[in-house]
Amino acid sequence: MSDRSRAGIAIHQRRSKRSSSLITLPNPMSAAHVTDWAKDPFARGAYSYATLATRTAQDVLTRWDGGPVLISGEALYRGRDMGTVEAALASGRQTARTILKIDT
Repeated sequence: MSDRSRAGIAIHQRRSKRSSSLITLPNPMSAAHVTDWAKDPFARGAYSYATLATRTAQDVLTRWDGGPVLISGEALYRGRDMGTVEAALASGRQTARTILKIDT
């Protein structure tokens, strides 16, 4: 299956999802990118999942100590959609809000 076909299927599934969404896809889409994590030499098919230590790890990783690095990502999202692209976007937005508060 081509990347274009995969992107089309993913966009269709996202738009047809009946539950509330953390993000809204623009219509029409201006661009899309497909990544095959199973073939990515760095991700190697990686994924995130919750354990009993997840909340503690999230607290540590999302605590900003005033340094130049802030961390975000799908594993740090505290909602029910942890481990998804939507969670990564929501986590990134939260980090951006933190940065904007720092700069003002």
